Amino acid sequence: MCRKALELHNQDLAKAEKWLRAEAIKQGWEKAERVKSRNTGEGLVGIYTAPDRTHATMVEVKCETDFVAKNENFIELVTKLAERLSQQTMHQSADIRDTTVSINKLWIVDEKKLNEISGQIITETISKLGENIRFVRGCIIRIQKSENQSDNTPVLLPYTHSVAGKIDSKDSNVILGKYGTIIAIQKKQSSVEVKPSSSTEEDMIGVVSSSSIEEVGSKLGQHIIGLSPLSILPPDSAESADIENVNGDEEPTALMKQKFIFNDEITVEQFLNNSQANILDFVRFECGEELQSN
Repeated sequence: MCRKALELHNQDLAKAEKWLRAEAIKQGWEKAERVKSRNTGEGLVGIYTAPDRTHATMVEVKCETDFVAKNENFIELVTKLAERLSQQTMHQSADIRDTTVSINKLWIVDEKKLNEISGQIITETISKLGENIRFVRGCIIRIQKSENQSDNTPVLLPYTHSVAGKIDSKDSNVILGKYGTIIAIQKKQSSVEVKPSSSTEEDMIGVVSSSSIEEVGSKLGQHIIGLSPLSILPPDSAESADIENVNGDEEPTALMKQKFIFNDEITVEQFLNNSQANILDFVRFECGEELQSN
C-alpha cells in the first residue's frame, strides 16, 4: 500500500501520506457499515478526572467481545473519548446544592453529538479491530464554586470496578472498568470529632468511619457500584421511615437510607456523619445497562 501511494504521487511523501490516511478512513467507514448491525454486548466505562478534581467525565463505549474490550487499541479509544468529552463546553443550568457550591451535570446520549465528539477515531479503531464499536453515552460533571467558598472545597472522586482483572489506561487521569461512578463530596465544616472506638461491639457499630476524603470516596464508590442507588435522598424524606417499614427487608433506592456495604448495621448516612463528610451528587454507569432518561 505504501509503495502504491508513492507511485501514485510521484514519490511525494507528504501527498502519499495524506492519501494513505484518506484510504484508511474510507476503509474504516466501509468496515463500520459492514459490522454496524452486529450486537455489542461488551465494552468499557472510562472516567477522566482533572488534576484539580473540579471536573470529570464518564463515557461508555461498547464492542462485540470481551477480548476486544481488553485490547490496547480499544483501551486507547475509551481513554481518548473520556479526554475529549472533558473539553466540551457545558450549556446547562447549575444544580444548586447550597449557597456556596453548585454542581453542573450534563448527559450526552444523542448519537449526532457523540459522533461529533468522537470524530474519526471510532472508525479508525473499527478498521484495526474488525468489530462493531459504539460510543453509547457520556456525562460531564463540574463543581462551580462561589467567590466566598471556604477551604473545605468539594472534590470529584472517581471509582471503577472491573469484573475480571484490572484494566489500565496509559493516562494517569483516566481509569477504566465495567462499572464506574463519580462522586461529588466534601468534608463538613463542623469541628465535632468522631466518637472514639469502644471495646464493646455495640459501640463499635456506630463509629465506622474513614479519616480521609479519598477513603470515604473509595468506600462510597464501591457501595454505589454494588447497590445501585437511584438518588441521594428519598423524594420526600419525611415519608422515608414509613416507606422503609412497608418495604421490610427491601433495600431502599436512596443512597443515604441504604445499609452500608461495609457494615450492614449502619446506613450510608451514618457512615458519612461519622466520617464528617457530605455527598453532593453522584453519577453511576454500568456497561450494558438499559439507559434511563435523565
